[in-house]
Amino acid sequence: MKTERLASRHLVLLGLGHTNAHILRMWGMNSIEDVDLTCISDRSLASYSGMLPAVLAGQIPESAMQIDLVRLSASVGANLIVDRVTGIDRERHEILLHEHPPVAYDALSIGVGSVPNMSGVKLTGEQGESRALLKIKPMQSFLDRLRARLKLLSQTSDNQPIRVAVVGSGVAGIEITFCLHSFFRQSGIEPESLELISRSQQLLTGETHATRKRVETELAELGCKTRLGRAVAEVADDGLVLEDGAAIDANVIIWATGASPPKILAKLGLPMDQQGFLATGSDLRVPDPNRVDGGTAIFAVGDSGTIQGEDLPKAGVYAVRQGPILWKNIRKLLGKANNGDDLTLRRYRPQHDFLRLINLGDGRAIGQWKRWSFTGRWAYQLKNSIDSRFMAKFEPKVMQHDSEPMQCRGCGCKLGAGLLDAAFENFAQQDSI
Repeated sequence: MKTERLASRHLVLLGLGHTNAHILRMWGMNSIEDVDLTCISDRSLASYSGMLPAVLAGQIPESAMQIDLVRLSASVGANLIVDRVTGIDRERHEILLHEHPPVAYDALSIGVGSVPNMSGVKLTGEQGESRALLKIKPMQSFLDRLRARLKLLSQTSDNQPIRVAVVGSGVAGIEITFCLHSFFRQSGIEPESLELISRSQQLLTGETHATRKRVETELAELGCKTRLGRAVAEVADDGLVLEDGAAIDANVIIWATGASPPKILAKLGLPMDQQGFLATGSDLRVPDPNRVDGGTAIFAVGDSGTIQGEDLPKAGVYAVRQGPILWKNIRKLLGKANNGDDLTLRRYRPQHDFLRLINLGDGRAIGQWKRWSFTGRWAYQLKNSIDSRFMAKFEPKVMQHDSEPMQCRGCGCKLGAGLLDAAFENFAQQDSI
């Protein structure tokens, strides 16, 4: 049984990550005539990944990183279905759900994100997965899972000390490591050990040498031991075993490695890249060689999609930037589908220079912009301001139209290059740069 539709066409957003959330926001400002919008999510709250470290460090409340999908959907006149997707019937153009009837679509945007990569890692906990293992995703439940783990350890009869291992040396793993220190301090907990482990040969692969040195210095001052070029082979209830056989004693293991595709993507029957993410063209559409224009009415965005011919890391900055392009393409696809107009869609051209800001958890941040690397409280204030403005866009009463002047559209990469260059030239002679 199909869901009832009042309009003649139906747009469906599967997952409400950074890119699809932009579509939901824009819908409230300028919806498409004769089109209904339905959002499908397995949770009623969406979390902004850029603010998780600040929440962990106690710098902002947990509610500050959350988007209430129920309120937001209702405020823009969209339907929200909270359910788990089981597949797609491409012949009938329907999304298949676990508990609800199929949902028909004329255009579909898939943005279900990614999960931490655990390929090749053996799990040997008593219940199939280590009780000590805490994956940073889903972020909506990370803090609850962390608190529950610490509470369980505090209730053990032997009063065992806290030994923490963070796996992953990208920005996510680095920020979590720094902000954990503040979390433990505020909780009155003194971990016996804190280690950062990564298969990579260096921290923050792809960033400048100056930025990596700043991070290394700050980690050393925390007393955090780093093990680089050491892949994890096994995760147990009481620690890790590395591929070289070394054992690490840890009862809190935080997994913050690179992105891996969620299992649902393999069930959709759509073209995929070698890693298992959905393959797309530069217009963000899943390709279909049987169509004249070479594309389907299915988009894959954010971490869920991989643009063929581009070698991009899975990072939220790209998902945010894809939002305006996706909105223009959806409007063109649905707005002109019935009158024979040109359906050539906009290409997404990813930026390769953008502002990086790494929260140190103590009111400072390390940043990188082009050749500049810097540390300071002003850098954290800049990050907090950018993140807060991004989240304010999803408050139903204060949604701001993109035509209104602003310096930022969601994260640091949106600040104009000229503005950033001028700002950092002024700081170039200071000790913090």
